Amino acid sequence: MTKYDIVVIPGDGIGPEVIDAALAVLKECETRYGLELNYTSYDFSADLYRRTGRKITPADMDEIGKAHAVLFGAMGL
Repeated sequence: MTKYDIVVIPGDGIGPEVIDAALAVLKECETRYGLELNYTSYDFSADLYRRTGRKITPADMDEIGKAHAVLFGAMGL
């Protein structure tokens, strides 16, 4: 079984809805093609920044960069 680490950043606006649809497709791919997809979610969004001032740091980017792929939804206000 092939294993992949995927970072999920839903964002905001339509992003979470698009991410939910993409994850449903990937779940089917896991079953059909014998994949193991391990997801790590991050709450980086324009709304989070507006509420808290928290933004993606270089350390966050280093951690995200260790994944095989990033599933990134729309972000913005």
